[in-house]
Amino acid sequence: MKNKKRGTIEMTAAMVNSGTIGWFVVESGQPIIDLLFWRCAFGAATLLIVCSAKGMLRGQLSLRLFAWAALGGAAIVFNWLLIFASFSRASISISTDVYNTQAFCCLLWEGCSSPRR
Repeated sequence: MKNKKRGTIEMTAAMVNSGTIGWFVVESGQPIIDLLFWRCAFGAATLLIVCSAKGMLRGQLSLRLFAWAALGGAAIVFNWLLIFASFSRASISISTDVYNTQAFCCLLWEGCSSPRR
């Protein structure tokens, strides 16, 4: 399969997945914390299976690397908390657009605020 076609299929699947998750969040009526717990539980189980299958769990995990992983995990859970909370305050499409463009805003901010080398 050509790279362009594969990329188009993967992006389409990702956007469909993102939209359906938002719809299920809104329609479920569940508390956001419950949704986050199950998202993390299923995500952790999936990552454990995939990483085990690819042999990525061999070797030692240093305390420093563990701390960075824990910080990254906390940041993404906070990020999910914010997007799930936004679904009740704005439309799913606006919330998803903001969620997907915030990374570019952070890069732009960093690029404009960093001293030139």
